Amino acid sequence: MPNILSLPRELRDEIYKWGLLDTLAPTSDRHLHHNRKRITRPPNPASSGPSTDPAASASPTGYHEGEDAVRYPSHTPLPPTHALLQTSRQLRAELLDSIQRLGALKYTIDLAGRSDRNTLRPTWLRVPVLARHVDVLEVRLRVRHGRTAPIHAAAADADADADADDGGEGEGDEADWNSDIFVAGLAILERFLERGVDFLSRKKARGTSVGLLDVQVDPVPGVGEGRAVEAVDGVAEKLEVWMLGGQQDFLNPEAMEKNERQFKFLASRIGRLRLSLRGSSRREWDLETMVKRRDARLTNEAYLNIVGFCEVCHRPRFVCNRWRDHHNN
Repeated sequence: MPNILSLPRELRDEIYKWGLLDTLAPTSDRHLHHNRKRITRPPNPASSGPSTDPAASASPTGYHEGEDAVRYPSHTPLPPTHALLQTSRQLRAELLDSIQRLGALKYTIDLAGRSDRNTLRPTWLRVPVLARHVDVLEVRLRVRHGRTAPIHAAAADADADADADDGGEGEGDEADWNSDIFVAGLAILERFLERGVDFLSRKKARGTSVGLLDVQVDPVPGVGEGRAVEAVDGVAEKLEVWMLGGQQDFLNPEAMEKNERQFKFLASRIGRLRLSLRGSSRREWDLETMVKRRDARLTNEAYLNIVGFCEVCHRPRFVCNRWRDHHNN
C-alpha cells in the first residue's frame, strides 16, 4: 500500500478536504451508538451549584444545573482528520493549511428533544478538527412529543432511536427530571465551552470560544409555516427576556446569582447568537451588547426600588415631591 506522502499534493489536498467536510461517522455497534450517560445532581447540596463552584469542579464530570434531563453520548468519535495531525510534521502542516483555506471553522450538533419525557440528546454531526475557537456552532434543534432518532442514526429501523423506553443509563426516570429543555440546552452549551466536544471529559484549561452560535429550529412535521414562525418568534422574545435578566421575581437571590453568572460566562465565550427557522434567520443578538443592556436594566431597577414610587402619579417619589406634591392637594 503506497504511503500517503507518495501521492501527488493535489490528491492529498482532496483527501484533506474530504476529511474536513465529512460528517462524524456513527459507530456501527448499535449498543455503543445508543449508549447514553445521565449526570445527576450531587447528593451534597454544597456541590450542586453551577460549573464555577470548586465543589462541582472536583468531580471529573461535574454537574450543571438542569442537565438531569440530558442524555450525553458515552462515546464521542474523533474527527476524520485527527489521525493525520498526529502522523508527521509535513502532513500536519498541509492539513492545517487546508483548514485555513477552508474558511470559517464550523461545528454541527443535533439536539433531539422529547417534550413528553423532557429529555435532550446531543449528537455531534460535523467536527472538522478539534480547536479552541469555533467560528460557527450550528445547533439543529428538533423537539418532538414522541421518539426521535438522531439525524444520522446508524440503525434505520423503526425503533432505532431507543432501546426499551429509550435505553441507556438513567433513562425511564420520567418523574425526577428537574429542568426543561431550555435549561438543559444551556447546560450542554456550558459543558461544551468548558470541555470541548467530549462532554464527559475533564475541564480544559482554556476551554472553547464560539464566534456565532446559530440555533436552527426544525419545527414539528405537519406544522404550518405561520404557526412555526409564530412559535420561533415567541421563543426569541422569551430568550431576550432571559438574557436581559427579566422574569426572575419568583427566584431566590441564590438562583438569580447563578443565572447571572451563567449568562455572563456564556457571553464571555460566545460572540453572537442567531435563532433561525428552516435556514432563515429570525433574530440575532450581539452578546456583549446584551450584557451591557442587562447590567443597565438591573441597575435601573435597583435604583427605582430604592427611591420608591408615588402612589398617586406612579412616578419616582423624589420627582413627585419636588414638582407636584399630590398629597398636599
